[in-house]
Amino acid sequence: MQVVKIQDSDSLVRDLASGAIINTNSTEYQNYLNKRSASKQMREQIKQNSDEIKEIKSEISEIKQLLISLINKEN
Repeated sequence: MQVVKIQDSDSLVRDLASGAIINTNSTEYQNYLNKRSASKQMREQIKQNSDEIKEIKSEISEIKQLLISLINKEN
């Protein structure tokens, strides 16, 4: 594999065969993977919270309808 250093970067090289840019700094790569994983977990947590909020809203609406029904029965 023939590679050429990218200008102004110590850790990036370009593979001449494929044109791909490769990061040769494993610490930077691991930091990238950690940030990506944390971002994915945050998105999943937001989705879960959103689903829980929708469920709570639905339950509150049901309780409201039951209270209205009880009030109407008393009158």
